[in-house]
Amino acid sequence: MIEVNGLEKSYAGNPVLKGIDFHIQQAETVAIIGPSGSGKSTLIRCLNLLEKPCAGSIRIADQQISAGAISKTATYRLRQYTGMVFQSFNLFPHLTVLQNVTQGLITVQRKPRDQAQKEAMHFLTKVGMAAKAQSYPAQLSGGQQQRVAIARTLAMQPKVVLMDEPTSALDPELVHEVLQVIRAIAEEAITTVLVTHELRFAQEVADRVMFIDGGKIVEFAPPSELFQRPKEQRTATFISKFLEAEYVI
Repeated sequence: MIEVNGLEKSYAGNPVLKGIDFHIQQAETVAIIGPSGSGKSTLIRCLNLLEKPCAGSIRIADQQISAGAISKTATYRLRQYTGMVFQSFNLFPHLTVLQNVTQGLITVQRKPRDQAQKEAMHFLTKVGMAAKAQSYPAQLSGGQQQRVAIARTLAMQPKVVLMDEPTSALDPELVHEVLQVIRAIAEEAITTVLVTHELRFAQEVADRVMFIDGGKIVEFAPPSELFQRPKEQRTATFISKFLEAEYVI
Protein backbone atom coordinates (compact mmCIF):
# COMPACT_ATOMS: atom_id res chain seq x y z
CA MET A 1 0.00 0.00 0.00
CA ILE A 2 2.74 2.50 0.98
CA GLU A 3 6.36 2.17 -0.09
CA VAL A 4 9.01 4.77 0.68
CA ASN A 5 12.57 4.54 -0.64
CA GLY A 6 15.53 6.79 0.09
CA LEU A 7 13.38 9.66 1.34
CA GLU A 8 15.35 12.77 2.29
CA LYS A 9 14.26 16.22 3.36
CA SER A 10 16.34 19.24 4.31
CA TYR A 11 15.55 22.81 5.34
CA ALA A 12 18.12 25.46 4.45
CA GLY A 13 20.74 22.75 4.10
CA ASN A 14 19.89 21.12 7.43
CA PRO A 15 18.87 17.47 6.95
CA VAL A 16 15.66 16.42 8.72
CA LEU A 17 15.02 13.07 7.03
CA LYS A 18 18.05 10.97 6.10
CA GLY A 19 17.39 8.11 3.72
CA ILE A 20 14.06 6.78 5.01
CA ASP A 21 12.96 3.35 3.71
CA PHE A 22 9.85 1.42 4.72
CA HIS A 23 6.81 -0.48 3.47
CA ILE A 24 3.31 -0.50 4.98
CA GLN A 25 0.77 -3.16 4.07
CA GLN A 26 -2.86 -2.48 3.25
CA ALA A 27 -5.07 -2.27 6.39
CA GLU A 28 -2.07 -1.83 8.71
CA THR A 29 -2.10 0.71 11.51
CA VAL A 30 1.39 2.15 11.99
CA ALA A 31 2.33 4.49 14.82
CA ILE A 32 5.36 6.76 14.44
CA ILE A 33 7.04 7.75 17.69
CA GLY A 34 10.21 9.60 18.60
CA PRO A 35 11.58 12.66 20.39
CA SER A 36 10.73 16.22 19.39
CA GLY A 37 12.59 17.28 16.26
CA SER A 38 13.23 13.71 15.13
CA GLY A 39 11.41 14.17 11.79
CA LYS A 40 8.10 12.43 12.59
CA SER A 41 5.78 15.19 11.38
CA THR A 42 7.99 15.99 8.40
CA LEU A 43 7.81 12.35 7.34
CA ILE A 44 4.02 12.13 7.49
CA ARG A 45 3.66 15.49 5.71
CA CYS A 46 5.92 14.19 2.94
CA LEU A 47 3.57 11.25 2.40
CA ASN A 48 0.90 13.54 0.93
CA LEU A 49 3.38 16.13 -0.35
CA LEU A 50 2.55 18.91 2.08
CA GLU A 51 6.32 18.85 2.32
CA LYS A 52 8.21 18.12 -0.88
CA PRO A 53 11.04 15.59 -0.39
CA CYS A 54 14.52 16.46 -1.62
CA ALA A 55 15.32 12.90 -2.66
CA GLY A 56 13.71 9.47 -2.81
CA SER A 57 10.34 8.13 -3.92
CA ILE A 58 6.90 7.53 -2.47
CA ARG A 59 4.30 5.05 -3.70
CA ILE A 60 0.76 4.85 -2.38
CA ALA A 61 -1.27 2.10 -4.06
CA ASP A 62 -0.64 2.59 -7.78
CA GLN A 63 0.48 6.22 -7.53
CA GLN A 64 4.22 6.87 -7.35
CA ILE A 65 6.21 10.08 -7.26
CA SER A 66 9.94 10.75 -7.25
CA ALA A 67 11.63 13.79 -5.77
CA GLY A 68 12.63 16.22 -8.48
CA ALA A 69 9.72 15.16 -10.70
CA ILE A 70 6.71 16.18 -8.63
CA SER A 71 4.12 17.70 -10.94
CA LYS A 72 0.82 19.27 -9.94
CA THR A 73 -0.98 16.33 -11.54
CA ALA A 74 1.06 13.78 -9.59
CA THR A 75 0.47 15.71 -6.36
CA TYR A 76 -3.28 15.83 -7.00
CA ARG A 77 -3.48 12.12 -7.76
CA LEU A 78 -1.47 11.14 -4.69
CA ARG A 79 -3.63 13.32 -2.45
CA GLN A 80 -6.76 11.64 -3.79
CA TYR A 81 -5.52 8.55 -1.97
CA THR A 82 -4.71 10.19 1.34
CA GLY A 83 -6.69 11.92 4.06
CA MET A 84 -4.92 14.11 6.61
CA VAL A 85 -5.89 14.81 10.21
CA PHE A 86 -3.92 17.73 11.65
CA GLN A 87 -2.98 18.76 15.17
CA SER A 88 -5.08 21.93 15.02
CA PHE A 89 -8.30 20.57 13.45
CA ASN A 90 -8.30 23.05 10.50
CA LEU A 91 -12.09 23.35 10.40
CA PHE A 92 -13.72 26.25 8.55
CA PRO A 93 -15.01 28.51 11.36
CA HIS A 94 -17.80 30.02 9.24
CA LEU A 95 -19.27 26.63 8.30
CA THR A 96 -21.38 24.31 10.42
CA VAL A 97 -20.15 20.85 11.36
CA LEU A 98 -22.23 19.34 8.57
CA GLN A 99 -20.98 21.87 6.03
CA ASN A 100 -17.36 21.22 7.05
CA VAL A 101 -17.78 17.53 6.29
CA THR A 102 -19.75 17.98 3.05
CA GLN A 103 -17.43 20.64 1.63
CA GLY A 104 -14.93 18.23 0.08
CA LEU A 105 -17.61 15.80 -1.06
CA ILE A 106 -19.33 18.56 -3.03
CA THR A 107 -16.39 20.62 -4.32
CA VAL A 108 -13.79 17.89 -4.87
CA GLN A 109 -15.80 14.72 -5.50
CA ARG A 110 -18.66 16.60 -7.21
CA LYS A 111 -21.37 14.74 -5.33
CA PRO A 112 -24.94 16.10 -5.21
CA ARG A 113 -25.65 18.00 -2.01
CA ASP A 114 -28.29 15.54 -0.78
CA GLN A 115 -25.93 12.59 -1.23
CA ALA A 116 -23.04 14.51 0.37
CA GLN A 117 -25.15 15.36 3.41
CA LYS A 118 -26.30 11.76 3.79
CA GLU A 119 -22.71 10.50 3.65
CA ALA A 120 -21.52 13.25 6.00
CA MET A 121 -24.15 12.33 8.59
CA HIS A 122 -23.08 8.70 8.35
CA PHE A 123 -19.50 9.58 9.29
CA LEU A 124 -20.53 12.14 11.92
CA THR A 125 -22.56 9.36 13.51
CA LYS A 126 -19.50 7.09 13.48
CA VAL A 127 -17.51 9.64 15.50
CA GLY A 128 -20.39 10.51 17.81
CA MET A 129 -20.97 14.01 16.44
CA ALA A 130 -24.29 13.72 14.57
CA ALA A 131 -26.10 15.72 17.27
CA LYS A 132 -23.76 18.67 16.62
CA ALA A 133 -24.30 18.76 12.85
CA GLN A 134 -25.71 22.30 12.88
CA SER A 135 -23.20 23.69 15.38
CA TYR A 136 -20.21 25.82 14.48
CA PRO A 137 -16.61 24.92 15.43
CA ALA A 138 -16.45 27.72 18.04
CA GLN A 139 -19.33 26.03 19.88
CA LEU A 140 -17.41 22.75 20.23
CA SER A 141 -14.70 21.53 22.57
CA GLY A 142 -11.30 20.70 21.14
CA GLY A 143 -12.05 17.00 21.29
CA GLN A 144 -15.33 17.49 19.44
CA GLN A 145 -13.61 19.59 16.78
CA GLN A 146 -11.01 16.88 16.24
CA ARG A 147 -13.73 14.24 15.91
CA VAL A 148 -15.39 16.37 13.24
CA ALA A 149 -12.03 16.70 11.48
CA ILE A 150 -11.68 12.91 11.53
CA ALA A 151 -15.22 12.50 10.15
CA ARG A 152 -14.36 14.96 7.36
CA THR A 153 -11.30 12.90 6.46
CA LEU A 154 -13.13 9.57 6.55
CA ALA A 155 -16.01 10.91 4.46
CA MET A 156 -13.61 11.32 1.52
CA GLN A 157 -12.92 7.57 1.81
CA PRO A 158 -9.16 7.78 1.27
CA LYS A 159 -7.03 4.68 0.83
CA VAL A 160 -4.71 5.93 3.60
CA VAL A 161 -5.48 8.05 6.67
CA LEU A 162 -2.57 10.15 7.93
CA MET A 163 -2.70 11.64 11.43
CA ASP A 164 -0.16 14.17 12.68
CA GLU A 165 -0.31 14.12 16.51
CA PRO A 166 -4.11 14.47 16.54
CA THR A 167 -4.29 14.77 20.34
CA SER A 168 -1.38 17.15 20.98
CA ALA A 169 -3.53 20.30 20.93
CA LEU A 170 -6.13 18.88 23.33
CA ASP A 171 -6.53 19.29 27.05
CA PRO A 172 -5.72 16.00 28.83
CA GLU A 173 -9.36 15.28 29.70
CA LEU A 174 -10.33 15.46 26.00
CA VAL A 175 -7.66 13.12 24.68
CA HIS A 176 -9.54 9.92 25.52
CA GLU A 177 -12.56 10.68 23.31
CA VAL A 178 -10.36 11.21 20.25
CA LEU A 179 -8.26 8.13 20.95
CA GLN A 180 -11.45 6.07 21.10
CA VAL A 181 -12.35 7.22 17.58
CA ILE A 182 -8.86 6.41 16.31
CA ARG A 183 -9.12 2.98 17.93
CA ALA A 184 -12.37 2.36 16.03
CA ILE A 185 -10.66 3.32 12.75
CA ALA A 186 -7.89 0.82 13.44
CA GLU A 187 -10.45 -1.89 14.13
CA GLU A 188 -12.04 -1.23 10.72
CA ALA A 189 -8.74 -2.11 9.03
CA ILE A 190 -8.28 1.27 7.35
CA THR A 191 -4.64 1.82 6.45
CA THR A 192 -3.55 4.41 9.01
CA VAL A 193 -0.26 6.16 9.76
CA LEU A 194 -0.32 7.96 13.08
CA VAL A 195 2.33 10.28 14.54
CA THR A 196 1.75 10.26 18.27
CA HIS A 197 3.30 10.89 21.65
CA GLU A 198 0.70 8.62 23.27
CA LEU A 199 3.02 5.63 23.62
CA ARG A 200 0.65 3.39 25.55
CA PHE A 201 -2.01 3.95 22.92
CA ALA A 202 0.46 3.12 20.16
CA GLN A 203 1.37 -0.03 22.05
CA GLU A 204 -2.26 -1.12 22.23
CA VAL A 205 -3.54 -0.14 18.78
CA ALA A 206 -0.72 -0.25 16.23
CA ASP A 207 0.17 -3.30 14.17
CA ARG A 208 3.71 -1.93 13.97
CA VAL A 209 5.52 0.97 15.59
CA MET A 210 8.24 3.05 13.94
CA PHE A 211 10.75 4.76 16.20
CA ILE A 212 12.52 7.68 14.53
CA ASP A 213 15.45 9.62 15.92
CA GLY A 214 17.72 12.10 14.19
CA GLY A 215 15.88 11.75 10.90
CA LYS A 216 16.43 8.00 10.67
CA ILE A 217 14.36 4.92 11.43
CA VAL A 218 15.95 3.30 14.46
CA GLU A 219 13.46 0.44 14.74
CA PHE A 220 10.25 -0.61 13.00
CA ALA A 221 8.57 -3.59 14.59
CA PRO A 222 5.36 -4.92 16.17
CA PRO A 223 4.67 -3.22 19.52
CA SER A 224 5.26 -6.46 21.43
CA GLU A 225 8.83 -6.42 20.15
CA LEU A 226 9.60 -2.72 20.11
CA PHE A 227 8.22 -1.96 23.57
CA GLN A 228 9.18 -5.18 25.35
CA ARG A 229 12.30 -6.33 23.51
CA PRO A 230 13.84 -3.31 21.75
CA LYS A 231 16.94 -4.14 19.74
CA GLU A 232 18.56 -0.72 20.07
CA GLN A 233 19.62 0.97 23.28
CA ARG A 234 18.38 4.32 21.93
CA THR A 235 14.88 2.84 21.61
CA ALA A 236 14.99 1.38 25.11
CA THR A 237 16.13 4.68 26.61
CA PHE A 238 13.38 6.65 24.88
CA ILE A 239 10.61 4.21 25.81
CA SER A 240 11.71 3.87 29.43
CA LYS A 241 11.36 7.62 29.95
CA PHE A 242 7.69 7.46 28.98
CA LEU A 243 6.57 4.03 30.14
CA GLU A 244 8.69 3.88 33.28
CA ALA A 245 10.07 0.54 32.21
CA GLU A 246 13.57 -0.81 32.30
CA TYR A 247 15.11 -2.73 29.44
CA VAL A 248 18.37 -4.56 29.34
CA ILE A 249 20.01 -5.07 25.97
